[in-house]
Amino acid sequence: MQYRARTAAPAPTKLEFAEHTFQSCDDQTAVKLFSELASNNSEYWLGHMNAIGLGIPRDVTKDIGLDKKAAEQNIVAADARLG
Repeated sequence: MQYRARTAAPAPTKLEFAEHTFQSCDDQTAVKLFSELASNNSEYWLGHMNAIGLGIPRDVTKDIGLDKKAAEQNIVAADARLG
């Protein structure tokens, strides 16, 4: 009989952890995590949170700026929101 070594599931990336925090409705922590990230997906999520005021005051102007940055980096969802 052969045994396979158990491998632990890979740890989530910082972006995955931030997305999970957002989906768990911990908006203030999600804002902090997305703000710390320097990836295009974090700009998309921060824009989304600014648009609807999750964890931070609603700021449509900031949302548009973040969506533009994300769209420039080929994030289709951000481009669609600007549409």
